[in-house]
Amino acid sequence: MRTLTISLTPQQREELRALELEHLKRANADGMASGKPVEVEPAEFIRGLKAERRARG
Repeated sequence: MRTLTISLTPQQREELRALELEHLKRANADGMASGKPVEVEPAEFIRGLKAERRARG
């Protein structure tokens, strides 16, 4: 796979940033910015974090 490099004018860069920002805002409004919501038991979550830390040493 080849990488395509293109040059953008400052105005084009700003327009692209605005489009990307709008896309992120819409995803956030739809509740999808971080993925689908997951039910988490706080105590179990903390135990999992501590187990990962112990495993790393």
